[in-house]
Amino acid sequence: MHHFRNIIDILVRSEVWNTGLKEYIDKEFGDLNFFTMKEFYKGRSKLALEYIEENNRYGDSENLYLEAKSLLLDDPSKSKVDTFSNPRTYSPRILRKWVEHKCGSGIWYYFGYKYASYKDELDVNRIYERHQEKILSYAVQLDTHRYQDMGFSEDLLSKLGEQMSEEIIPRLFSITIQSQQRIPKIINFAFILLALLTMLGVFLPIGILLFQLPLFFSYVSIGFVCSILLFMTLSIYPFVIKEINTGR
Repeated sequence: MHHFRNIIDILVRSEVWNTGLKEYIDKEFGDLNFFTMKEFYKGRSKLALEYIEENNRYGDSENLYLEAKSLLLDDPSKSKVDTFSNPRTYSPRILRKWVEHKCGSGIWYYFGYKYASYKDELDVNRIYERHQEKILSYAVQLDTHRYQDMGFSEDLLSKLGEQMSEEIIPRLFSITIQSQQRIPKIINFAFILLALLTMLGVFLPIGILLFQLPLFFSYVSIGFVCSILLFMTLSIYPFVIKEINTGR
């Protein structure tokens, strides 16, 4: 994801856009982001409605510019990218928005499926050679097998957009959500029982031998360990029976 965002950062700052497009969007619609524009039907933003009415001034490539900028945001409520940097971890809020609006698919659409129609508005030959080399370098780092034999072209950008919208962003969102889910109570409970077994079944007997404690503590250790094991057996038994019956 870092490599892809680095590519988008170069693309946003490049000369691929028609003259005046970036200045027009950043000045007239600087407080509008891609997500709000796509959700104009909710009526939450008058600026989004104004943008929809004035769209196509630059051959509809304004939408791609807004989408590209959205991929550089770390917060879906923001609209401006003051200082771009890749975060240590991605917020589920921004990932959810990227997935919801299939961010990255615009790169595939404009530079792939419909590039013949948008070649005048998005001419990849206007991108400086050093920027082309950087984009190609990031692409190879992202997926060596897929991009190592490709040169820089609109086809490369199209494939990058498709991979991001269909594979990487959805997968990153799924992994992030899974990592932030709370541990089930049964796991916490099992951990507590394991800790008690370790203390009473291992450390207490060792302490009894080292410090020559009364025999009473040995009975306590054995009693607690047997009780915990019995409790665990009785607790797990219903789940085992249920799984066996389900298997049948």
